[in-house]
Amino acid sequence: MENSESKKAKAGNVTYNVMIDRANSDGTYNVYLRITQNQKQRKLKLDIRLPKQKYFKKKAKYGKWIITHPKAKAWNDLIDREISKAKEHQRKLNESGVLTPENIIKRLTGNESDSFFQFAEARAQYFYESGGYRNYKKYKTLINKL
Repeated sequence: MENSESKKAKAGNVTYNVMIDRANSDGTYNVYLRITQNQKQRKLKLDIRLPKQKYFKKKAKYGKWIITHPKAKAWNDLIDREISKAKEHQRKLNESGVLTPENIIKRLTGNESDSFFQFAEARAQYFYESGGYRNYKKYKTLINKL
């Protein structure tokens, strides 16, 4: 019993990782913030382009992602601020009950719109994921009639 409770507690956890992807056509590497929850992950591209892959340390300790580059301190501070913002949005979304990596990224990029239909869709999805299928059907029917 104790083991299943700990799994449930960990199921809602959100993790943040810093990563780079393959090289762009100009030979630079974009730095991403990867947000993972329940094995679902989304990436947010940061405003950092590394000229060489060797400047990025894959298994770095917190705050030491970019090394030996002249702008390493400024870029690491930028990454740290983005993670702090994401954690703040995570706390706010956790209170509202609709915590997903997509919603965190929407808040970070400022693309979140407060329209009724988006709210209703998110709320219906919340009911569906929490097992309230009847409420989910009611919400979807209401949304479709409007």
